[in-house]
Amino acid sequence: MDRNTSIGLGLMMGLVLIYMTFFAPDPAEQAKQEKQKIVEQVKEKVEKQQVIAEVQDSTVAKANASKYGRLGVGAFGKKENVVIENELVKITISTLGANIKSVELKNYKNFDKSPLIIADSLSARFSYKIPTKSGIIDASKLYYNIDTKSANKLILKVKASPTEFVAHEFSLSPNSYEVAYAFKSVFVDGFVKNENASFSFDGYAKRTEKDLSQSRISSSVNYFTENEGHDDLGDASLDEEKESIEKVKWVSFKSRFFNIGIIPSQAFAKGEIKQSVDEKDTVGIKNQSASLLVAGKDAQNFQAKLYFGPNDLAILNEVTDSYGENVAMGWPVIRQINKFLIYPVFKLVQKVTGNYGIVILLLVIILKLVLLPLSYKSYLSMAKMRALKPEIDEIKEKYGDDMTKSQQENMKLYQQVGVNPLSGCVPMLLSAPFLIAMFSFFPNLIDLRQQSFLWAHDLSTFDSVYSLPFSLPGYGNHVSLFTILMTLSTLAYTWMNNQISTVQGPMKAMSYIMPIMFTFVLNSYAAGLTYYYLVSNCVTMLQQVGIKYFVDEDKIRAKLDENKRKFEKGEGPAKKSSGFMNRLQEAMKAQEELKKAQTGKK
Repeated sequence: MDRNTSIGLGLMMGLVLIYMTFFAPDPAEQAKQEKQKIVEQVKEKVEKQQVIAEVQDSTVAKANASKYGRLGVGAFGKKENVVIENELVKITISTLGANIKSVELKNYKNFDKSPLIIADSLSARFSYKIPTKSGIIDASKLYYNIDTKSANKLILKVKASPTEFVAHEFSLSPNSYEVAYAFKSVFVDGFVKNENASFSFDGYAKRTEKDLSQSRISSSVNYFTENEGHDDLGDASLDEEKESIEKVKWVSFKSRFFNIGIIPSQAFAKGEIKQSVDEKDTVGIKNQSASLLVAGKDAQNFQAKLYFGPNDLAILNEVTDSYGENVAMGWPVIRQINKFLIYPVFKLVQKVTGNYGIVILLLVIILKLVLLPLSYKSYLSMAKMRALKPEIDEIKEKYGDDMTKSQQENMKLYQQVGVNPLSGCVPMLLSAPFLIAMFSFFPNLIDLRQQSFLWAHDLSTFDSVYSLPFSLPGYGNHVSLFTILMTLSTLAYTWMNNQISTVQGPMKAMSYIMPIMFTFVLNSYAAGLTYYYLVSNCVTMLQQVGIKYFVDEDKIRAKLDENKRKFEKGEGPAKKSSGFMNRLQEAMKAQEELKKAQTGKK
């Protein structure tokens, strides 16, 4: 490289260095400018889209203005959100359509601790369609002006003239989940016709609980009609369901612990309700909808109560006739036990302590004391049967496989000593409904929702102490500790019971298999339920130990021997046989005669 070339390159590098030092743009500033440029481009794009949307809205509004006739003024307007609230509920309503944009229940949270929004513009859409001289108008498409506004009251109006209007009124009473709603129309020339109108609801029940499966099978569209009373579309159904109904006094869209209700002041003439499930959806529970006909005489002044709140029996009973049916408490007989016995006792004990683990423990103790006479009678019957076991074993050995003859001899023995072998079953049958009632009571009791006890964070759902890396059919992918402890206590109680029972063979083996089967069934049930059964088993075992001290089996044996001696002396049976026992004996005699006749023919 010659001298001139070297000098030239050196000058060029010097110029580049001077430029980079004193004149080159700041990289941070350059990045800021690029970002601002992108923002401006996005803003320009949004503004263009808004212009297009406004043009489209304007076009639609002009078309609606012509379509809506006297109410065409409502085709244009400003969309604004207005809030009414009280201590329990916060409701946001849009001036577009008087639509409910959101309903927040202040005292409740979702399972992830986020605010519980029971209804929003996606999950709960109301509409009111009215018959007019211009045709059917959907009042939920109009723009309304705020006529009256206070903390808990809102009136929205579309005025066709100073004295003619359509209006939506919302009034929220203090400390209440009920909204008094009214749709009113006032026109001197009969623009709104005195014909049937339509009030509809299109809902999407969102997930609020951890257990999606249990939430789905606990959700349904419930309704009450003048002719048939309360019914529903089926809680456990995951299929698409629909029903046509008449003279509808109320409809509610129930999830496991909350519901949205429509209670008209005058029954809907008729309607159609629907529900369906998208099982792939992990956010929503069920799609629920209703289309309800408002009779013409009520169409221009429709009034109703809207309920947005918990499935709390004490609250729902005050809403309207049979609205408490939204709390699922089992089949009719079981429901009566839960509603008029278990629930009042639970609420009474609840006043003593706010610890729901202690509440359940006290509930168990109270119920066990109530059922103590039945438990004592059942134990006494088993003691008598155990005292007769040597004679029963002799009969079995004597007649071998001849079951009919063995049963006849056993019945004769029972008659001689004055024992009814079924007397021990009756107390068990009478106490069984209380055991079954808990299956419906605890999983649907909102009082247990998000209440913790020991390791269980929420007694209304399963207490998972370990998550499995796989899912077992019928069991799930978690381990419930209360369920495991309940199973162990049931096996312990079964073993104790078998020591004083005369049950032998397959039935004895089955008594140990059933608790293990229930481990699978109850693993995903509410922790409150499995904890109740755990405590109940422990109290029952203690109770049985206590009863044992008051039952002298030697005296029982002596009494049975005395009864038998009286019978052998011709003093008649120690105890008159029941009608059922007589019929059983006659049936066995008839079976024996038939067997002899068949043997004779051979």
